[in-house]
Amino acid sequence: MTDNIVSIPTAAALADGEHVGYMCASVGDSLLELKANEVIPPYCNAVFNTEAVLDSSLVPLYVEWEAEYFHIPYNLWEPQHARRTAAQVYPELTQSLTPTKDVSSNKSHYPRRAIGGRDLLHPSPGGSVANILRNSVGRLPESMLESVLAVAERDQIYAKMEAIPSLACRLDGLQDQLVTLISGTVHVRPTLPDGTAMPEAVAAGKAAGFTADTLEMIRNHCDPLPYGDGVDPEAVFILVTHGQVKFKKFNVIDKFGRGVEVVDGDGLMPSISSVYQPSSCVVDGKETPNVVVSNRDNCEYFQIPPSINQPARLFNTYLKPGVTGQSTWRPCGEWEDPVCGYIMYNSADLSLQGFTSAGDLRAEILISESNTTAKAAHVYQPPMSDGLFEPPLTDTAEQWKTNILDDFIQSLKTEHYALRMIEILGDASSCMAPPAESYSSVMNAAFGRPFALAIAGWSIELNHEELQPQTSPRNLAGKSHQKLSDYDLPLHLGLKEYSDDGLATYMPLRSDAPTQPDFGKIFTFWTSGVPETDLNEDFACHPIHPSSLPTLKARHVDLFEGRHLLEVDDMIKRRQEQILPFCLLVDVFHPVKAQTGVLPPSSLALPDWAMQQALRKIRLCYRAGPFLFQEDPLKSLSPTGAEETPPPSAAGDGVHVPVVPYGKWSWLQPYIVDGDIKYCSQDVDRAEVKGDVLEVRKYPFTMADGMYYGVDRAVVP
Repeated sequence: MTDNIVSIPTAAALADGEHVGYMCASVGDSLLELKANEVIPPYCNAVFNTEAVLDSSLVPLYVEWEAEYFHIPYNLWEPQHARRTAAQVYPELTQSLTPTKDVSSNKSHYPRRAIGGRDLLHPSPGGSVANILRNSVGRLPESMLESVLAVAERDQIYAKMEAIPSLACRLDGLQDQLVTLISGTVHVRPTLPDGTAMPEAVAAGKAAGFTADTLEMIRNHCDPLPYGDGVDPEAVFILVTHGQVKFKKFNVIDKFGRGVEVVDGDGLMPSISSVYQPSSCVVDGKETPNVVVSNRDNCEYFQIPPSINQPARLFNTYLKPGVTGQSTWRPCGEWEDPVCGYIMYNSADLSLQGFTSAGDLRAEILISESNTTAKAAHVYQPPMSDGLFEPPLTDTAEQWKTNILDDFIQSLKTEHYALRMIEILGDASSCMAPPAESYSSVMNAAFGRPFALAIAGWSIELNHEELQPQTSPRNLAGKSHQKLSDYDLPLHLGLKEYSDDGLATYMPLRSDAPTQPDFGKIFTFWTSGVPETDLNEDFACHPIHPSSLPTLKARHVDLFEGRHLLEVDDMIKRRQEQILPFCLLVDVFHPVKAQTGVLPPSSLALPDWAMQQALRKIRLCYRAGPFLFQEDPLKSLSPTGAEETPPPSAAGDGVHVPVVPYGKWSWLQPYIVDGDIKYCSQDVDRAEVKGDVLEVRKYPFTMADGMYYGVDRAVVP
């Protein structure tokens, strides 16, 4: 930095086509006499006193800056995980230059822009930091503070912070100039700050069709303005910023018109954060900044990663099928349950249980080990298929949920698929934060952790139509620019290092059947486990990695497309068609985090009422036994007929088996018919402890094992 105090320049300077003047005044000048209702501009006709001004202390007022922007092609950027600060717990998705490509090799082909402007200096950053610290410390009890730091020492720390010699300002106008707009005071607004139209503006706008009412609607919406013919006819229109910037001029101007020249002939080597730090590449075995113009070890550039230069958002929602004639999927309403089913993971026996959205058991997946210690998973159908329990009436509109759950269960019957899914859910459970405290009040907490199977979608929505170049038509002749709709922006679902992220895995939807998930394509953070063999040809497990992410396009629904106003239904349909759907397995207690590296991240959580309802809808079902019965209440068959004839319905007293003293339970006894496992049901009577356990008992005993099934949906201890 060069401490060069410069007097008022002899000629005005031009910054981006805008006249920049220096104002001055002599110290101690008397005020001008004012007439009634007369306002004299500050420093008007003031006499410049060089000696008095140069002897005064520097009072910075604003900065003047000029910079050169190099637009680096988007195909040279790649998404990656990075921690922006040393204190950041988990990495974020960012985009940086590919380290294997030297961007300086084709710098002559990159579009360039000369940008600049003036920005007011903000109050001392040290004062802002001191105020934040003062407010934070003020919330602590005074007795605690006195034992750590006395009042005098605290005041001394605050004073040192406020005295930090630093200035702060925003580079306002940089983004506007890249999209050929200009902000500032270079034009006169037709209204007062409160929106009142000025008579002169009404008279001048009458010929153009503007009335006082229409002018009052303008207010401050006329800033920024298009370039038109007044500024930079060779301006390059850049809708998505991704490039590097170098300061050509940076002057600090004080209220007396004096300037401090920050950038000298050697250039400016800025000290910047990791967000704007240029990417690096390896040259001759040494890591160097990957910039468009290299200056040995001195880096004069700061890097702006890809960002959209107009208002946009990352939209997310849970989905359900749309009606006929509309989009395939539509967002769920506020009071619509998006869950297709629940998958209960039990870490005690490494099993899975699939429940419908109504809470009824649909399938059970168990693990067994053979003599070769090779694990195998087995899928068992639920006893409700035998008609022992009246299945809940399924609404026709909700049948799609059962179809998706049944397709997932069918995939679990594939060899090694269920085993891999058990490992994925187990690894996900170990990395996630504990469930909500409310879960401990439900009996289900003793038997596993629930994951929801649901359809969700993401899209990038623009606040208004895509911006267009604002220079005059003759300046646009023969020029082209990359449209925003041409960009494929990455979408990263989930965050492994973030324990409050609930994503376990996601699956895309089939291209030939857009209402059916492709369960054969699994994307997850936990791909280790069973090695890939020829037996896994029916499915593939892909890692969620920045190099292989799905992409989104930024869209806006044009209400006047084709010069005709769209109907409301058509507008809704086109907006919903932009949503990219996925099938998720997500923890019911934690949201799913989504990132693009371009827009702020978003979180998608199940509705709180749906989560609370799910915890109470799931019916408990777990295996138990074998138990010894003094009698044969289940009317067991002889061994010769056990595989041919189902047992008759049991009548009379219930089965006396040990059971928790909460809720109502049934005992499900399995038997085999034509090689398939069937079940018969018997109500459970809680066993009573009577007499000596070693007393002589009636023989023969009957040994049986089976399943406990909760008759009540809500079992709360």
